[in-house]
Amino acid sequence: MLILIYSETNQRTIAQNLGRSEYSYYFVLKEYRPVLERLGTVVEVTDPDEEVDRLYAECQARGEDCVFLSFSPPHRTMTHYACPTLPVFAWEFSTIPNESWYAAPRNDWRIVLRSTGAAITHSTYTVKAVRDAMGADYPICAIPAPVWDRFAARGRQLVCQPQARQVRLTLKGLLVDSRQLDLQAFAPAAIRSGPGIDFTAPAQTRELVLDGVVYTSVFNPCDGRKNWEDMLSAFCTSFRDVEDATLVLKLTHHDAEQALTGILHHLYRNQPYRCRIVLIYGYLADADYERLVQATSYVVNTSYGEGQCLPLMEFMSCGKPAVAPRNTAMIDYIDPDNAFIIDSTEELTAWPHDPRSAYRTLRYTANWESICRAFRASYQVATGDGERYGQMSEHAVRSLEHFCSQATAAERLEPFFAQLLDRHKTHGHPPDLVAAERLRLASGGPIVMDDPSPRDVGLQDAVLDGWYQNDTGELLKGFAITPDDTLLDVGCGEGGSVLFAVRQGASVIFTDSEFDKVHELAQRVASEARAPCLGLVSNSLPLPLSDGCASKVVCTEVLEHVDEPEAFMAELVRMGRPGAQFLISVPDPVGEHLQKGIAPPGYYQSPNHIQIFSRERFAALIEDAGLVIEHRQSCGFFWVMGMIFFWASERAAGKDLSGAVRDRIHAPYPPLMEGWAQAWQGLLDQPNGLAVKQLLDDFMPKSQVIIARKPEAAS
Repeated sequence: MLILIYSETNQRTIAQNLGRSEYSYYFVLKEYRPVLERLGTVVEVTDPDEEVDRLYAECQARGEDCVFLSFSPPHRTMTHYACPTLPVFAWEFSTIPNESWYAAPRNDWRIVLRSTGAAITHSTYTVKAVRDAMGADYPICAIPAPVWDRFAARGRQLVCQPQARQVRLTLKGLLVDSRQLDLQAFAPAAIRSGPGIDFTAPAQTRELVLDGVVYTSVFNPCDGRKNWEDMLSAFCTSFRDVEDATLVLKLTHHDAEQALTGILHHLYRNQPYRCRIVLIYGYLADADYERLVQATSYVVNTSYGEGQCLPLMEFMSCGKPAVAPRNTAMIDYIDPDNAFIIDSTEELTAWPHDPRSAYRTLRYTANWESICRAFRASYQVATGDGERYGQMSEHAVRSLEHFCSQATAAERLEPFFAQLLDRHKTHGHPPDLVAAERLRLASGGPIVMDDPSPRDVGLQDAVLDGWYQNDTGELLKGFAITPDDTLLDVGCGEGGSVLFAVRQGASVIFTDSEFDKVHELAQRVASEARAPCLGLVSNSLPLPLSDGCASKVVCTEVLEHVDEPEAFMAELVRMGRPGAQFLISVPDPVGEHLQKGIAPPGYYQSPNHIQIFSRERFAALIEDAGLVIEHRQSCGFFWVMGMIFFWASERAAGKDLSGAVRDRIHAPYPPLMEGWAQAWQGLLDQPNGLAVKQLLDDFMPKSQVIIARKPEAAS
């Protein structure tokens, strides 16, 4: 079996992504890999759209099973691949998102999970939340990141004792020690004038000596779920007069100033205290990380909830008891025999990626007095009850082995994969419900894919090619539109690109040579727009607009109608500001020449296609206009064949084929086109349908598309 794995963050990007959304998925992928290699051949892909279905088709050809694991939350998991796809995700809230917002259907996780047909998560808590939404028989398995083997092996080499005796470690980065810090520098007034730490200085190698009873917590301080404020204040209160109690906070974030400033202010606010607070921001080599684990008496967590919490699992696998709540994923491995449990209560909150901040779920607020009690009780055990500490340490190792060892993960994964592949062979690929819902939103009405029309299938085909990505705001993959953009669409036609940009919150300018098209589109835009908009009737030579008016310029299937494409391109480039992105398409010469055998002569006369661009000429036209090409692709085999069936039907019906052709291709479609749409939909529904589509798109495309950029400095 071939197992494809993917995370948006990878080895090359992890350093700059620390603390950003979903960065920890890469660490989970790394922990899964040894187990997956027991079950099959593992390939880590970097560009799923380019690699997944190609590798899947190769497996199909040689009769080998293949599965794709996307280490990402459902709303960031693509569902259009022919290859069986599983999101592998963490979640720490009582409900999963069951609503869409901003016209992005995949924000409703139910749609994505129905499309994938199965999923993997890391706790029984999340399994319950998913099945509450999807049904009790939804195929989902709880498999935490299998960290136990690696960390238990380290733990066996450590002296597991309740109090550290001068453990030394070195780090490269920033080290803040409350015993060596002038906390007055972090009073509010001092912070406003700039605290006495140079966050931009090059990282230096520093030495840290730890002793006494050491509490350690590893977290991203900018993650609002970690609740480090209560941890810090409870520690300072509980050990205000205890000199040998130390709290080490190992901070993971890409920006030192963001990571440290808030905590430094809280150090000032919680004065006075004789206990010690140590902040580590920087890199610890494996040997020094092990020394930090060795020095640690207890690992601490006071978060509002956890999808699994890798640092807690790692330290406990090494035999370090915890001070932590017992909720969310921690229900599976925290108990009174390996932890001092913090009480918590339910509290209404929002899903973390919901920009509406609408209360739709629960989190768990730690009881501050309970944190203090847990700190004091754990300190008493560390300083006066070595036997109980040893028992808690041993139980931590055993309970984590049961929860997150490689053996446990393999035992659960193997039958789960077998069931997934059996379902796939028996029932085929689940329908891409995300694409279907996107079609509905794009069209403004319901779409019944059981009886697909050429328009509906053509739109779905475009979505599969990367168009209209509502979830990422990309009109085409690589061409993202944001509320900060002004989009200019020259030759807007019915306005699909314009309406997409409007729904992303962008300002829009749209032009066409036909008054009716501009007028009708202007009415639709006015009803939806939240930003300025302008519609113009113009033949675009010249455009009545100022230089550099747009940050995004779109011109699709227009240049083939133009007498002077070079002058037209110069006008397009003039409209783009420095750094602007351009999305331009023209018919591909293969499809054009194929249609010459059946299309009427008028199709290659004004106002139809008077230019046929070879791929070399199209690229030269873009580059000679001063743009830099960023991406090229071919697409639309479906429409080449659709047009052939259109010409055949029109000729058989004896219809006049003069005039603008594009305005005549609409419902009711000829029966030949309807039949072709149903056949194409049937192909896409096959397990290898997408792979076949890609081959045909490359062989005989309808369109060639270029994304290009105007240089920042005008040449």
